[in-house]
Amino acid sequence: MTENKQDETWLIVCTRHKSYIPGALLFWGGDCKGYTHDIHRAGRYTKEFVKRIQENSHGEDYGLLESDVRAARSTCSVDHSDMRQVLEAKNARQ
Repeated sequence: MTENKQDETWLIVCTRHKSYIPGALLFWGGDCKGYTHDIHRAGRYTKEFVKRIQENSHGEDYGLLESDVRAARSTCSVDHSDMRQVLEAKNARQ
C-alpha cells in the first residue's frame, strides 16, 4: 500500500530557541506545549496546521514530514548536519 504524504504526520522545528544539545534540532512538543530535541516526544501535526505556523512565524518555525526526519536519522535526536536531505525534500515540495 502506498502512503499518501498528504496524510502523514508532521513535526515542527523551532529556530527561535536553542536546544541544550549543540547542533540538535528543537521540535515543538505535543499539543503545542514546550520544545524537545527528542523526536519521540515531539508533537505530531497536520500539514494544514504546520502551514499556518510557518506563515505566522515568518518561517522561523517550519514543518518536516516525520517520515523524512526518521529516514535521515535513526537515533532520538536529529543533528542539523544530518538534515540536508530532509530540508532539500521540504524545499522541493514548496
